[in-house]
Amino acid sequence: MKVLFLLPRFPYPLYKGDQLRAFHQIRELSLYHEVSVFALTDREIGQEEKEKVPFVKKLNVFVLKKRRIGLRLLKQIFSEEPFQVAYFYDPQAQKALNEFILAEKPDIIFCQLVRMAKYCKDLPHPAKILDYQDAFSAGLQRRIQSSNFFYRFLLRAEYNRMLKYEEAVFEWFSLKLIISHQDRELIPHPKRAEIRILPNGVDVNYFSPEPVSTPRSGLLFTGNMAYPPNIQCVQYLVKSVLPLLPEKYADCVLTIAGANPSPKVVALKGRNVVVTGKVPDLLPYYRRAQIFTAPMLTGIGMQNKLLEAMASGLVCITSSLANNAIQAVHGEHLFVCDTPESVAETIGLLLNSPEMCEETGKNARAFIIGNYTWQAQNIKLIQFSAEILQVNSSYNQT
Repeated sequence: MKVLFLLPRFPYPLYKGDQLRAFHQIRELSLYHEVSVFALTDREIGQEEKEKVPFVKKLNVFVLKKRRIGLRLLKQIFSEEPFQVAYFYDPQAQKALNEFILAEKPDIIFCQLVRMAKYCKDLPHPAKILDYQDAFSAGLQRRIQSSNFFYRFLLRAEYNRMLKYEEAVFEWFSLKLIISHQDRELIPHPKRAEIRILPNGVDVNYFSPEPVSTPRSGLLFTGNMAYPPNIQCVQYLVKSVLPLLPEKYADCVLTIAGANPSPKVVALKGRNVVVTGKVPDLLPYYRRAQIFTAPMLTGIGMQNKLLEAMASGLVCITSSLANNAIQAVHGEHLFVCDTPESVAETIGLLLNSPEMCEETGKNARAFIIGNYTWQAQNIKLIQFSAEILQVNSSYNQT
């Protein structure tokens, strides 16, 4: 089977969730099928980065020019399509994609994210898969109230556009995927129940506990620290949770590890708050911390940080919003806390009980191995792909 992945970003480095998802899907599918990639980028991709995806049979990287992006965004004011569609949709890229498809003749076209769907709208190909991944309109809506007046106006406009667009693109594809049941229920289409659930996974061989037992200490949060839901979460931890910790734990250090920390995140640095910025590898941080704290207040999809921390045997505190996507059991696999008081109380409980941390961490890893490996998720993807090929078995036989 020949599969073409159409991506909004080059799938390396693994800074963002869509890059992580694409990288592991492509790597796994390439073990069984011939995989090609057509990826957009707004920066030059060096040869060293391209060599990080050696399992791709054919690779076409199209560089979006900043000037053309700016012009498209200005024109988009008079359109009803989301601004992010204008950012990523370039007619020259469409022409290059059409030529790439003509040369490669893929059996399946796998389009990642709604923002890329326009490239597939008029393609005369019967086996097109859209990976919604997340319910983006819901994510925009959740950010409106916590933003200032100017951004609130822009977010509301983009939310209204995205809501209509998520419904429209449903009809352009043979098969639709999404990351969780929670996100599927937020897609505004009457037939949304037809969307297949394809969660993220985690590399449980890599993200694993320290082979030699070493003392863990402190609190940890990881992620892309320019992403608004992550910024909001660490502000909540520092300003609303840490001041509530019992006096005996007042010196407990929260480490915020992740690339691109915004000025709001950098401003949180203090006696017991460390902001690392970009780090070469998050695994040592997962292995050193005693508690992973990610009680997300907003956001969509599945929290990869949570899967990685749990796979690393780290006890986690999160929110109902984040746990709804993975369905772990409170008190057994992790702890679900939705108020500053409950987060602080649970941190105090766990800091006082290393045995509870260790036991819950073991349960967490077992839960991830049983439910969220990349191998298991990609078996589902292969099965879904085979289904639409069976329906469209006459394609490429004329």
